[in-house]
Amino acid sequence: MALAWLTERGFDVKVRLYLENPLSMLELKGLHKALQLEVSEWMRGNEPEFQAAVGGGQHTHEHLLEILVLYPKLMQRPIVECNGRAVVARDLGVLESFNFE
Repeated sequence: MALAWLTERGFDVKVRLYLENPLSMLELKGLHKALQLEVSEWMRGNEPEFQAAVGGGQHTHEHLLEILVLYPKLMQRPIVECNGRAVVARDLGVLESFNFE
């Protein structure tokens, strides 16, 4: 839905298939900064890999990023990034209110 919404409005979209081309630790750190969210907020907590890797304990954002390097499917999607900021765009309302300037 997010991709269709963006292309219908004329945005030049570059899609990163991160399951085929996972993000590096450096890229994940940049995404963490752009999202301005705790790493746990953009992870898929219901996945078995999440439960196995994270469990119920407290983890630093560094450790959670290391888990995302190992298990990229644990990252929420889609994530839209523009001008150094990003948003998890699972809900079109979030995408519609995102400031692209």
